[in-house]
Amino acid sequence: MKYSVRKGDGECLFYPQWEEALDLIEANHSLLEGGDFEMAGAPFHSLRASVRRKVAAQAGQHVSGKLTIVVGAHQPGFHGPGILCKHGVLEAFSRHNLSVNFVVDSDVCKEVSVKIPCLHGERIGLKVVVIFPNRDGVVFEKLCVPPKQAVDLRYSEIEKLLEAVAVEGIVRAFKDFRAVHERVYVEGASAAKVLTDYRQSHYPTPGVHDSFISDISRSEEFLIYACDIIRRIKEFHAAYNSSLNEHRRLHRIRSPANPFPELVRDGELWELPFWGLSTQGSRHKLFAGGTTGKRFVVANDGSGRVSPVAPETVPSLRLRPRAVCLTMFLRLFVGDLFVHGVGGGNYDRVTDRIIESYYGPSPPGYVVCSRTKFLSDRWSGVLEQKAEELREKLRRMRHVPERFSPDGDALAAEASRILSECGGKPCAREHARLGVIRRKLLERIMPQVAPVEREVAELKEAWKRESALHRRDLPFFLYPRSEF
Repeated sequence: MKYSVRKGDGECLFYPQWEEALDLIEANHSLLEGGDFEMAGAPFHSLRASVRRKVAAQAGQHVSGKLTIVVGAHQPGFHGPGILCKHGVLEAFSRHNLSVNFVVDSDVCKEVSVKIPCLHGERIGLKVVVIFPNRDGVVFEKLCVPPKQAVDLRYSEIEKLLEAVAVEGIVRAFKDFRAVHERVYVEGASAAKVLTDYRQSHYPTPGVHDSFISDISRSEEFLIYACDIIRRIKEFHAAYNSSLNEHRRLHRIRSPANPFPELVRDGELWELPFWGLSTQGSRHKLFAGGTTGKRFVVANDGSGRVSPVAPETVPSLRLRPRAVCLTMFLRLFVGDLFVHGVGGGNYDRVTDRIIESYYGPSPPGYVVCSRTKFLSDRWSGVLEQKAEELREKLRRMRHVPERFSPDGDALAAEASRILSECGGKPCAREHARLGVIRRKLLERIMPQVAPVEREVAELKEAWKRESALHRRDLPFFLYPRSEF
């Protein structure tokens, strides 16, 4: 199935059902604990046990006996209710499991910005406000936040915009967030750390431990995982690209970028599914060359060549996983259940194929969840239903005007007689006669049609005035905390 976001205000997606998800944790745990393949000469189950002990220790949990871990991952940012829903699900799972959210601070953003409702004449529009600029294009872990005074000015600008819009509750919610900002903002800290502190303080999920991809990417277990893929890059390319092409074929996808591009080969160099980081924090692609026993890695930024490929040599590359290798590592090595959003849930079906093709065992199942919540409910409910009822009435007026004609109208009676005699299936001659009759009847009932058209237009205009408030990508700090 293809996962899709819910369109109605307040609607949630959670698949599979809760009880099935709980059973999935146990099924995945048994599946993964029984993994018997090797990576770079190390047994999978021992690497998995080792990295899970480290993750648990970081969360302040001592491992004794059976440990089940539920994980999620997302880049840091001012997310909306759809992403925060994942944190709520992780919190719910934490009652009987260790829940860990991995902050993908290895991602790059043009800038950390938000869309803010603002007035454009009589309509509510959106203005993009940049909170943390990223002029050098570095990853979140290397992006330092600006001086607090500069950020305070941007937040004051946002507050003025919201006051002008005058939608109940939004200004109060933002003032609550500004109080959080005063408590947690640290000048010079990484954007990843500040954004994570914002979320933790504004939307507390005490049962969820936050960890960073930049940290786990330096672990011995991740480096062994990466070295295995680098050494066997030809096999991995075949598994990766064939799985991707099969997914596209089954889902009739033509775009070479959807859901993500293939790994490319440049002569005897094979593109790696990992990023390399410069010392400043910019990302670049990596390629592997040589033979299986004499593999080397080069960066496309001209920074040099690393050989041989081993856990003690590759740290100089500052490896960070790209999307597929990120979720594959977390699903296989760290978690017993992965919590995805809609986008990740759809693309990870490709990851399932890669796991089976490259490693052999069946892939562990995962959960997909999301939530739709609008800033204003004035368009939902009664108004939305009324608009649909009026549109349907207009359709009937235009196609069967005889139903709206006054009693005793001869043309309406003739139309009803034709339809009755032919059993609702008029022949060509009868169909032509009905067309003539209905055009005449429509002219007669136009005084009834015009007011309905005006009302539909007014509702449409009301939607345009407030459409900016009915989006899923507005920042969490515009919503009252009670909404979460």
